[in-house]
Amino acid sequence: MSTDTSEIGRAKVGGPGKALDYRLVEAWPEVTVADFKRVYETSLPAGEREPTDRVLTAMRKGEMLCFGAMEGDHLRGLAVVRRLGGAAQGIDFLVYLAVDADYRSGGTGSILLTNCLRSLNPKHGMVLEVEDTRDANALNKQQRLDRVKFYVRNGGLMVEKAPDYRAPDSEHDGQTLTMQLMWIPTNTKMPNFELLKACVAALMTDGYGLPSAHRLVAENVARVIPDAKV
Repeated sequence: MSTDTSEIGRAKVGGPGKALDYRLVEAWPEVTVADFKRVYETSLPAGEREPTDRVLTAMRKGEMLCFGAMEGDHLRGLAVVRRLGGAAQGIDFLVYLAVDADYRSGGTGSILLTNCLRSLNPKHGMVLEVEDTRDANALNKQQRLDRVKFYVRNGGLMVEKAPDYRAPDSEHDGQTLTMQLMWIPTNTKMPNFELLKACVAALMTDGYGLPSAHRLVAENVARVIPDAKV
């Protein structure tokens, strides 16, 4: 599985004279690991992230890819991607996207996402999960809406045909989180019924490591809405 990293973006962010390189992280010196842990653990809710060491191990093995907004060996932003397989091959799962608090609101996240997508160039597109914006009682309602707006500004679309998608709760075994799926197209504007079912199944098996016979796999696939017949 090859990844084109020849196009590396640069942008002035974080103050005068500071430039970030946007590239695939292939070496993990101590300072990069420390930055990853800090940004990852302070930016993402505990229930929506895997244990840090497990993610680092997967990236070192090449099971997941990490695109970074880098300042030397310092990591200022991260985009963690898993390439889905089987019938969902050609779809990349954006597992995590996070930016150091001191480097936000300067375009870092958008540039990181753009370079990640351009470099990987999946056949169909990129899928990602966002917290449910339909929950009127959510304490972080505005934050959820802002995240969706960010992805929409960067080409993202809501996947309306998977309205009741649920993801495993990484903090509480056996529990699930109601999420929404978004799609950033490359060559496929929106997955059709069969491709979306394959994508949802692969999110559970490839993304979360669930066995194909797990009930959550079948439940999520069964919730996908068929294409309207013309």
